[in-house]
Amino acid sequence: MKKKWIALKRRWKKLHRMDRQFFRMTGAFTLFFVLLLPVSLAFLSNLVWMISFMTLQYVSISIRRNRQYAYWLKGCLHQSNADWKRHRRTMYENAELKFKYDRLHSDYKKLEYDYHQLKKNINPKNKKK
Repeated sequence: MKKKWIALKRRWKKLHRMDRQFFRMTGAFTLFFVLLLPVSLAFLSNLVWMISFMTLQYVSISIRRNRQYAYWLKGCLHQSNADWKRHRRTMYENAELKFKYDRLHSDYKKLEYDYHQLKKNINPKNKKK
């Protein structure tokens, strides 16, 4: 029971200030009508109205929370899509840079080979006689 009470307090704190105020007021009126119920049955209709108002408020809060979650999820998907586009662009840029690096390295190796060939031709080693 203690865990349920703690969960109820946590949910109460999560409510918007105006929702808490609404539930306090309707709870006070409901308690008032319950206390006056033995005096007259006319208060029964008021009690039913208060309970229906509280039920409508619960439904309103649940709709707002679902809508807020849907918008949050939509925002997450939008951000994920933007991140994926940025990641894909970076991936293509990295692939292009790797291709350019490989080409540069290949050109360097060709030039190095040509340099060594030219060096051999210009400065031949003494051949054995």
